[in-house]
Amino acid sequence: MCSSDLPVDREWMVTLKRALIVDDSKSARVVLTRLLEKHDLAVETRESAEGALEYLEQNRPDVIFMDHVMTGMDGLSAVQLIKKDPLVASIPVLMYTSQEGDVYADAAKASGADGVLPKQMSPADISDALVRFKVIPGRAAPSAEAAKSATDAPVVPSLSAADIRGAVEPLVRDQAGDLRRFLGHEMASLEIKLSADRKST
Repeated sequence: MCSSDLPVDREWMVTLKRALIVDDSKSARVVLTRLLEKHDLAVETRESAEGALEYLEQNRPDVIFMDHVMTGMDGLSAVQLIKKDPLVASIPVLMYTSQEGDVYADAAKASGADGVLPKQMSPADISDALVRFKVIPGRAAPSAEAAKSATDAPVVPSLSAADIRGAVEPLVRDQAGDLRRFLGHEMASLEIKLSADRKST
């Protein structure tokens, strides 16, 4: 049997989306890698902007996460170079930093960044960004049929206090009777035990 006759597992033919993380902090790269892998992304990392530019000469990730402050070239300069290169300019670049405020966000967007995230990204921040840039599919809106079935669901009638009391009181009486019988049995057992203890002394 030749290789072309072998059964094909189509799941293995699915190409994973790829993300590139550029950060000179190893711990930051590890944390972000774990968050992205939860979305079934294949993750590559580089510890410098120069390393990222070299990687992009041969590779085309689906999204780039770029730190701001790094040893050597900073993230803003790297984004500018990426966006000037027509071969990679369409790749979404999300910058992240520990700095807060509109000044940095404006500078990042002016350099060509497609989005700005906080350094301490939450899983929700990442999910929203990946969906927004179509790296992963978003949640589908409920279909018209599902929405119709929800509106057609039977309405439970409201009950008055008298209705509720009428339904609950028989149950309470039954439970009270069971409790009285149980306590009577326990008291009788206790009385027998105490009597036996007195005789033994």
